[in-house]
Amino acid sequence: RLSRLVDDLLNLARADAGHVTLQTHDFYLNELLAECCRSVQGLANTRGLQLECLAGDDLQFTGDELLLRRLVINLLDNAIRYTPSGGKVTAALEAGAASVQLRVSDTGIGIAPADAARVFERFYRAGEARNRQDGGFGLGLAIVRWIAESHRGTVDCASLSGRGSTFTVTLPK
Repeated sequence: RLSRLVDDLLNLARADAGHVTLQTHDFYLNELLAECCRSVQGLANTRGLQLECLAGDDLQFTGDELLLRRLVINLLDNAIRYTPSGGKVTAALEAGAASVQLRVSDTGIGIAPADAARVFERFYRAGEARNRQDGGFGLGLAIVRWIAESHRGTVDCASLSGRGSTFTVTLPK
């Protein structure tokens, strides 16, 4: 955990200083999503969750594959962490004419409207339920936002307390 915290802080510090250069190449974004879903399937099973992956057809994309993998894993990890047993996490990829949307939805505890605007801030953890749980340091969504923005994209959160959340990453083609 300490190693991951240091790595996260170093990545964000480098990004702030403008010292991160994307290592872009062509790859299939649908395959990346499917691989990420497979890698967290065991955690979802352990927590008694249904994990649905809607990766779709081949979708060639140019970007930093390692960073985008980190983005997807962070979103899936959060969704799994904050969804109670018996719930569902869905990851879906949709291609539009000018952009690609990656959505990670859950039937978890949700985020209060007052907290939703701040969830992408570093070290921010919304609500007491998150503060009581063992887990992250409040950097995962800050990293998601940084990765999305470094690819000229955006990330949004739609959530209802007690009903779940949907995080949507929009990346230009």
